Amino acid sequence: MHSDNIPSETIQNADGLRKELERVQDDKMELYRKAKDDKMAATEFKCRQDAHDARLVHELREYVRRSQWVNPGSIPGDGIFC
Repeated sequence: MHSDNIPSETIQNADGLRKELERVQDDKMELYRKAKDDKMAATEFKCRQDAHDARLVHELREYVRRSQWVNPGSIPGDGIFC
């Protein structure tokens, strides 16, 4: 069908629908981008939290290891562990 036979109102409606579809698709892509960014930020936060927790566990183990050590000569015996 040629555009000469299509009423101008129909063409305007089609243009309006096309623009609306483009806007909706742009909004959808923006939401996907934002969700991806939010997920990446959450993953980075979780990794930092895990690293911090691992550091605390290491420090706690080191503290426990050192607190079990007895200064040689402070008590009778070999002075290795309590």
